[in-house]
Amino acid sequence: MGHMISKRADGKDAMAYVGATPWHGLGQSLTQGASIGVWKKEAGLDWEAREGVPQVLVPKNGIGTPIPFSNHKALYRSDTWEPLAIVGADYKVVQPGEVLEFFRKLVEVEGWWIHTAGCLFGGRKVWAMATRGGKAGVDRAGKDMIHQNILLATSLDGSMKTVACETAVRAVCWNTVNMALTGADASGRLIKISHRQEFDHAEVHAALGLHLDRFGSFMEEARQLADTPVKLDEA
Repeated sequence: MGHMISKRADGKDAMAYVGATPWHGLGQSLTQGASIGVWKKEAGLDWEAREGVPQVLVPKNGIGTPIPFSNHKALYRSDTWEPLAIVGADYKVVQPGEVLEFFRKLVEVEGWWIHTAGCLFGGRKVWAMATRGGKAGVDRAGKDMIHQNILLATSLDGSMKTVACETAVRAVCWNTVNMALTGADASGRLIKISHRQEFDHAEVHAALGLHLDRFGSFMEEARQLADTPVKLDEA
């Protein structure tokens, strides 16, 4: 199960997408331009991570005595009550719905649209990806088309920072999310936000440099590669 797609409380797959059906065949197909509210429901991001005080049962006088771990907190899902993780007391939660809210201004003002979103590993990781309306062809015939995408992902179990990047990868599962993030990290283009600090949408937008034409530079390099012949023995 390389996709690692979670289930919603109603049993449906916690993933939604626009366009071609993902390789795993899961999720809800949405119309381009669907509202953030619709995406939250259909992608299974319409719940919150709630906090509680974890306890351990310590044998005392022959019975288990609950001892609270006051310097930690337990996270669990508000819809299914399933546990997510025990994290430090200073862990700043980025809620599932907030991952989609990150794109609201881009969607409503700047011509982007949500492309894919969903929950992974029972809700322990979530992602959303937005695409700019335009696209460009790598080859001269214009058949090999690439979209400009922005991917945002976070964890609710401490296994991953909140991360954002531009990517040409269509994120539809854990494998493709990981592929996009690994590629961006290797090239130094991955924005990382620790869970010990507040997640600031504006700061991440600025760090991504969305006002710059980085996609144009990427396409120029991609076309140079596409125009470079490679002999069979070299390949």
